[in-house]
Amino acid sequence: GGKTLFVPKGVYVTSFELGYGQQVVGESARGSTLLKPPVGASYVITINATVNPRQHCQIRNMTIYNPGNVTNCDGIYFNSANVSDINDSHYVENVYINGFRYGVYVTGRQILTTYRNVEIDSCIKGMNVVSDPASYSYNLNYFEMCRFISCEEEGIRITGYNIANKFTSCNVEGNNTNDSAGIAGMYIENAEGLFLDNPYFESNGDGTVVDAGTAMNNSIGLRLAGAHCFNLRIENGWMVTSGVLIAIDNLSLWGGHIS
Repeated sequence: GGKTLFVPKGVYVTSFELGYGQQVVGESARGSTLLKPPVGASYVITINATVNPRQHCQIRNMTIYNPGNVTNCDGIYFNSANVSDINDSHYVENVYINGFRYGVYVTGRQILTTYRNVEIDSCIKGMNVVSDPASYSYNLNYFEMCRFISCEEEGIRITGYNIANKFTSCNVEGNNTNDSAGIAGMYIENAEGLFLDNPYFESNGDGTVVDAGTAMNNSIGLRLAGAHCFNLRIENGWMVTSGVLIAIDNLSLWGGHIS
């Protein structure tokens, strides 16, 4: 635990787990240190807190990609069963992820984790969060200058109760490449204190046939769902080329502002 693995320039066929406080660091996010899964792998990197807590891990400066199209494989998997499994305070920076089922997959719990300059491209879902549905377990995570682009379904999907997640200068573009009605570039349930500062949303499902009568049968930029959304804040953003830019899906919307 706590040691750093440096991965120099090259292509590595690998699937491995990080222990408590461990770091894996490459040379650059594009074209230098490249990690890809072997046949049959479920992930390239996992941080698994189902047995013991995991905190303060780092993944930096590398490409994680799937040129062999290994099925049902995820780029990075943060694995927790529920809110009791501590899987917190990690750091992911300068990472390019391409071609997986989920570029980043989070289950159970994740708190106080930072994603900076992470690009997730051409996955089925870019980032898929399935947090503990019985408790607030996806909280206080921070995204800065991240891109979620060209995914078949959502660029970002967060389900379960969540608090005070913040996205600053992030790009959600060209997702829902299947052009399915009702699929959003970004989908979030039961958000409390969701902050989108300087977001950029463009062309998420823009090939979907327009339904002027039923809003939810269109392509959607941002979709807010679940039972409620508290204190939403969207500021200084750019949202364009979706049938519906912001959809509020049968929930209670309390407080916040869009400006």
